[in-house]
Amino acid sequence: MKQNHDQPQVLEDGAAVPGHVSRRRSASRPPGGEQPGIATRRRNAVLASLEAIRAIDPRITTGNVIAFLYVCENEGICVTDLATLCGLSVPTTSRSVRRLGRRGVRGALPPYLGLVEISDSVSDASSRSLRLSPAGEALAVQIDRLIDAQVRIRD
Repeated sequence: MKQNHDQPQVLEDGAAVPGHVSRRRSASRPPGGEQPGIATRRRNAVLASLEAIRAIDPRITTGNVIAFLYVCENEGICVTDLATLCGLSVPTTSRSVRRLGRRGVRGALPPYLGLVEISDSVSDASSRSLRLSPAGEALAVQIDRLIDAQVRIRD
């Protein structure tokens, strides 16, 4: 059977071959969306969560996502401790956190995702405390719901 990489491989009965996914992306197709004519299963919780995050701004990086998720789990964490959890340097983590902040906040960087609030730590004047913003809280709730749906990566 000849394979066309623009469409899923299809058996003679018209069913898509399980596990076959095209690796080519047409410029007219948005990433992550349902594609007409392509047989897909329901999106798993991990992929659905990543798509929810990417929907906020497609420029979000893996480092930003990791930092955001650790802040979700550890509200009030400081940048130095977050860097340790993320396995990143403090300067790299600081830049990720500043990208997670909102526009207009001192030190915030584009794309100004608005998911995290940065404030001075009450216990250490040289440290910054990180908490979810209302938008970050809403995203965390959305991700929790996707996880609760328990759609596995593989059946």
